Amino acid sequence: MSHASFGQKQVQAASVVFVVCADLKKAQDSYGDHGRSLYCIQDTAAFTQNILLTACSLGLGTCWIGAFEEETVKKVVNAPEDMCPVAMISVGYSAESPSQRPRRLPSEFVHQETF
Repeated sequence: MSHASFGQKQVQAASVVFVVCADLKKAQDSYGDHGRSLYCIQDTAAFTQNILLTACSLGLGTCWIGAFEEETVKKVVNAPEDMCPVAMISVGYSAESPSQRPRRLPSEFVHQETF
């Protein structure tokens, strides 16, 4: 998995790596092209975020990984034809506790009725 994610060290060091996949056929069958190109991505993003939040609540460190070779990951996990890896999540115990990054003010990105 580390090779498939361009040598990302956290993948190699992780205790567990989740591979979150979209079921393209099911999405297409249920919602047509929009399901295949958008809804399944939204579903996997929400699922990925839930894994991150759950792991954090258990005192684990995580990293959402979006940079990887899809076909290599599909082979490693033996994914069926219509399953598309969308995200990987490395999970383990953090080696460090970095300080929180500064947050943007809502006024920088929240707009009411118009931009």
